[in-house]
Amino acid sequence: MGNIIRLAPYAYLAKRNGNGNIYDLLLLVPVGASGDTDLSNIQPVKTGGNKITVDYTTSNSATNALYRVRHWEIDSEGRYQYIQIQGDERSDRTVVLAFEDADDEPAMVSNQQQTCAPYLFVKVESVGNTDFAHPSCIILFDPGLGLYHEDIIFATNTCAPTVTLGSNGGVITDPSRFVINQHVKAKLIPNQTFIFEGTVAGNSNYNKPPRKTKVKVNWAI
Repeated sequence: MGNIIRLAPYAYLAKRNGNGNIYDLLLLVPVGASGDTDLSNIQPVKTGGNKITVDYTTSNSATNALYRVRHWEIDSEGRYQYIQIQGDERSDRTVVLAFEDADDEPAMVSNQQQTCAPYLFVKVESVGNTDFAHPSCIILFDPGLGLYHEDIIFATNTCAPTVTLGSNGGVITDPSRFVINQHVKAKLIPNQTFIFEGTVAGNSNYNKPPRKTKVKVNWAI
């Protein structure tokens, strides 16, 4: 399965159009034989600082489902800066999103999910004294659509995949076959921020606007 991490939080954050401090947060947790989770009663918690937290727990119960999803409307109140999502109080199941990095394209949520948008997660792996970031992206496609083409740009401390939508017989819908999920990793440089920004290119033929998500690693909160 490459970089897809079961039971980890994959997230997408979008700003409401014309609604000031209101955002749509969408969470996707891959499940399966290794375990499951119930997100139905999970609610974001506003801390005393500048961070909103979302905490969930998992079980080792096997399930035939591929993922669990949840959508929340979040009010940043103009003072909260980040959302931290964490599974089982584990650092390797943690993702942080900044409100300032939210997608400007308003979400179109149906059945607790946003299709044709990049849900992102970054796993940090330590090998000796060196840390590596494993960026991973999951996209939920509408029926008949899939990944037609994928570009990945690497630069200093950044990884930026872009997905082009398509509807022919050769498109990919299984995220384990995405290039970005085929054991792609980047060495983390001490005291510098790694930025992972995924984009699904807009396509007017399918009435799909461009959508993006940005995740930062190794930055103080």
